[in-house]
Amino acid sequence: FSVIVFGPDLVNLQEELELVSQQSALIYWPQLTEIASEAADITLHSEPTPENLDKALVSSLKILSLKERAVQLQTKAAVSETRNHQLSQIGIALMTEKNVNNLLALILAKAMDITGSDAGCLYLIEAKPNIAENPQDWWENKQMRFKLTKNNSVSFGFAESVMPINRSSISGHAILTGQPVIIDDVYQIPANEEYHHNPAFDKASGYRTKSMLTLPMKNNQGQILGALQLINKCRYSGEAIVSEEIAMLQVVTYTEEDLSFSFALGSQASIAILNAQHEQDIQNLFEGFIRASVTAIESRDPTTSGHSNRVGVYCVNLGECINRVSAGPLGSQKFTVTQLRELRYAALLHDFGKIGVREHILTKAKKLFPDELDRIYQRFEVIKRTINVDILGKKLAIALDKPGVDLSIAFENIMEEERVRLEEVDDFFESVLKANEPTPLPQDVHQTLVRVAQASYHDLKGIQLDYLTPEELAKLSIGKGSLSQQERIEIESHVSHTYKFLSKIPWTSDLRQVPEIAHAHHEKLDGSGYPRRLDATLIPIPSRIMTICDIYDALTASDRPYKKAMPSERALQILEMEVKEGKLDTDIFKIFIEGKVYSLSS
Repeated sequence: FSVIVFGPDLVNLQEELELVSQQSALIYWPQLTEIASEAADITLHSEPTPENLDKALVSSLKILSLKERAVQLQTKAAVSETRNHQLSQIGIALMTEKNVNNLLALILAKAMDITGSDAGCLYLIEAKPNIAENPQDWWENKQMRFKLTKNNSVSFGFAESVMPINRSSISGHAILTGQPVIIDDVYQIPANEEYHHNPAFDKASGYRTKSMLTLPMKNNQGQILGALQLINKCRYSGEAIVSEEIAMLQVVTYTEEDLSFSFALGSQASIAILNAQHEQDIQNLFEGFIRASVTAIESRDPTTSGHSNRVGVYCVNLGECINRVSAGPLGSQKFTVTQLRELRYAALLHDFGKIGVREHILTKAKKLFPDELDRIYQRFEVIKRTINVDILGKKLAIALDKPGVDLSIAFENIMEEERVRLEEVDDFFESVLKANEPTPLPQDVHQTLVRVAQASYHDLKGIQLDYLTPEELAKLSIGKGSLSQQERIEIESHVSHTYKFLSKIPWTSDLRQVPEIAHAHHEKLDGSGYPRRLDATLIPIPSRIMTICDIYDALTASDRPYKKAMPSERALQILEMEVKEGKLDTDIFKIFIEGKVYSLSS
């Protein structure tokens, strides 16, 4: 626009117009051009004509009015642009936050920020406990949870609480009607309104609640999830609203624009809450599946009950200890919350493949199955009966050969022979019982076994049979543990079964390593592990963690029928030997010791 030059008599008016112009950051919008052009290029000399002066004044006032309107439009546009940008950023933040409690806190904080509120509350609708759903009376099945509150002026203790949903409360009224409630002053609510303000908080805290905006939070399907309540829209921030006077000066009424943006935020928030709740439901469902899987494992092998859960706790604790290390080979290794969850799942499910192993192998406590030992016992009883029969035969033969002769001495010798032979059978069976234990086989017991295997007897039909079958001798000759080579291979196959099973689960991208972590938990760094004989370069760190935790718990567990619980000190010594032999990770074991992870399972 051209500069309008006024005569000397109009200096004051010119200065006033210039002052207004200087106070306003003016942007001339296109729609003003047509009107403004009428006032352009007007020059007033020192003695203007009345017509020119009149025209100049009218045009100047038009320009001044338009400038003021332009400032208002610009300010409104700037606020709208800022709020739209905030809504966009808030939407992104809401969609990325998965923790429901964090999400609710973010919603409340952003709503207060975008409306200039000093305080706020958030309510969620939930089902009443232990009440069956009645679709005919939906609201009767629901209650309102006072979930969250925030106040910039006063501090106070807060605990979640539940309340009925009714029209007497402002939040309940907004939820039941589905309409927002805007109040200039909660202490001036008309008596004919259904709702009222509860002044208890103000009295207890010294706060002064004045203006309020309460709106139902609806998702894109119109379902109401709760209510967002904003309190005391402020002219400016910083002064605590703790008196009537401050409230009257500081607090203003919520505008339609506040309502519009709050509704937009509420819609975003509702969708985000539903998404977070659905994700939490999925997480709970998956956690339930994990627990059910562990229960299935332990029902197949009750002797290891609790093992999977303990290993899971050990692994997570060890991972958290590694996170605190700042130097050394593991200084750069940091597990995220999701990676720790991935490690925990792998630990809980690492033995799931046992469902593919025959149960009598899983629960085998000694080298011989009970029915196998019972057969040997029954056989030895038969052997003892054949000895009895043989001795009776010898007595009868002597008596018939020498009738009328005193046979007491001869019978004594025969009975001594019977005692020795029966005692030998009992000693043989005692050696079988000792050899049947899963503890290391003593040399003298092994030598006795060889003698037992070489012994034979004649059954009642006169057929010569061995005291022990080759299969029984092989099992009793196992040097340590209760499993034969073939049985051990079957037990070890549980790792492969675990991997095949876990690989069929459609894991999310952040949990996709669960099958591989579990697959390698019996591998050793020197390649002596199973089932794939991997070397150190192919064994992931989470699997190395699990290997140490799994071995430690297996050694110290008190629920194994084939061994006694080992003291923690002795278990740690065994682990240390494996570390020195290059089988286990040195650095991880060091943290396992220094962090006393072995004592953190409870």
